[in-house]
Amino acid sequence: MRLRPLLALALAGALAFAGFQALGFVRAGVEPAGPAGEPMLLPRDGTLTFRMRSAENDVEALVDGRPVPADLNEGRLHVRPGRLAAGRHVVRISARTGGLLRRTVAGSWRFTADPRPPRLSVRVPEAVRSREVEVRGATEPGATIALVHGDERLRERAGSDGRFSFEPALGPGVNRLQLAARDAAGNRTTLVRRVLRDAVAPELRVRADRVWRSDYGSVAAEVEDAGPAQLTVRVDGIDVHSGTAAGTREVPVGPLVEGRHVVQVAATDEAGNTRRSEETIVVDSTEALGSATVGVGAKGADVRKLLTLMRRFGGYRRRAGSSFDDGAVRALRAFQSRERLEVDGLAGPAVLMALTRTLPARVAVDRSDHTLTLTRGGIRVKTYTVAVGQPRYPTPTGALSVGRKERHPAWNPPNAPWAAELSTVPPGPGNPLGTRWIGLSIPTIGIHGTYATESLGTSASHGCIRMSIADVEELFEQLEIGTPVRITG
Repeated sequence: MRLRPLLALALAGALAFAGFQALGFVRAGVEPAGPAGEPMLLPRDGTLTFRMRSAENDVEALVDGRPVPADLNEGRLHVRPGRLAAGRHVVRISARTGGLLRRTVAGSWRFTADPRPPRLSVRVPEAVRSREVEVRGATEPGATIALVHGDERLRERAGSDGRFSFEPALGPGVNRLQLAARDAAGNRTTLVRRVLRDAVAPELRVRADRVWRSDYGSVAAEVEDAGPAQLTVRVDGIDVHSGTAAGTREVPVGPLVEGRHVVQVAATDEAGNTRRSEETIVVDSTEALGSATVGVGAKGADVRKLLTLMRRFGGYRRRAGSSFDDGAVRALRAFQSRERLEVDGLAGPAVLMALTRTLPARVAVDRSDHTLTLTRGGIRVKTYTVAVGQPRYPTPTGALSVGRKERHPAWNPPNAPWAAELSTVPPGPGNPLGTRWIGLSIPTIGIHGTYATESLGTSASHGCIRMSIADVEELFEQLEIGTPVRITG
C-alpha cells in the first residue's frame, strides 16, 4: 500500500518532464535578431545575429553554401561571413534541439552585403570670427550623421538628397569637430575638421617715406598674428601687392607719377579680421618737366614750368606757382577735355604734346641707351625706346634733319652687300619699314616703324632707327620737314 504514493509521484514527475521536453520541441527554432520585416544588411567585416530557441546543438552556418564561423552566446548566434562582394547573398542556419525529443531546425534568409562605407563630404570654414559656425555636408540619403565637439553631441539624419547641416557653438582658439556618417548597414565614415575662432585683428605697423625722390619706392609692413595673414597694398585705389605675410614684408611700389599718392595697407587673418593703415606720400623725383608725369600734389620747378605752359596755351588763369594743387588739376582736366585727351588730371606726354604743339620741335637720339627724345621749346615732351644700328652697320652720329616723310612706304633694298639678293617689299604687314618712314638728311638712313618689337632697346638694325608702330605714327605727326635731329652716343 505504501508503494502507490511513490508510483504516483514518479508518474507525475515523468509526465512533467515529458511536457517540458514537448514544450521545447514545439518552441524550438531560429530567427533573425533584428526587427521583423526589416531587410538584413551586412556591413564590411560585420556579423549576422540570430535568436536560437531551444536549438543550440550541432549549429551550422552556411553563406551561399559555404560554411562560415558562428558563435553561440546566451541564445544569440553571431555569424561572421567575412568580406563578401556587394549584393544579395543567402545564409542558412541549422541546429538540433536537446533532450529526448531531438529534432533539427533550420532556416534560410536573404541578406544584402554592403561593404562600402558611406561617402562623406563636409564644408566648413577654416577660421571664423563668430561663436557659431555652419557646417554643411553630404552623405548617403538617410544615413545618420553625428557631430562631436567637446561635450557637445549633435545628431541628424541626412535628407533624401543626402544633405545635412549643423551649427555647433565654438570656443576661442582651435576647435576640433568630428563628424561620423553611419549607413543602414552599419558602415561608418569619420572626418575631422578644425576650425579656428579668432575675433582679434592682426597687429599692423606700416613704414614709408613721406617724400620719395624717385618714382620707385617701397612700403614696409610688419604683421603680427597667430598665423599668416593676407597682406594687400593699394596705391590710389589700385592693387599693387597681395600675398601672405608674417613678420616684416618690404613691398616695392612704382613707377609713380610726380605728386601726392595715398597708400592703403590691410592685413587680414584667416578668420577675416582686418587691420588697416593709410599713408600719404609725395613723389618729387625731378625738377625737369617731361622727365616724369605730373599729378596732384607735385611741387618744384617742373610744376612751375608746366603751369606757365598752361597759362600760355591751356587756359590756366592763376599765377604759375610751384605746387600742382586741386585748382591746377581742374584746369588740366578741362584742357584735356577740350583737346579730346584722356581726362585723368595727369600731365604726361600727351598733355605736353598738346601744350607745346606750336613750339619748335627737336629730336635727340642717344645710341648708347637706345632712346629717342622729342623736345619742343626746350621742354622734354616724350622719350621713346628705339633700336639703332649694329656695330657692323652703325647709325651715323651728328647734326641731321628730317628730309622726307612717307606714310605706308614700300621697302626697296639698298645698294649694299647684305641686301644684294633681296627684293622690294610692298606696303603692308611684314614690311621692314612698318607704316611710317621719316627720312633723314643722310641717304638710306631714317626713322621707321618695325614689327620686330623684340629688337627695341638693342643695336640690331642696318643703320636706321627703329620704333614701334604706335610710337613712330605718333612721332610722325609731331615732325615737319627740316626738324633738327641730333644723334649721339
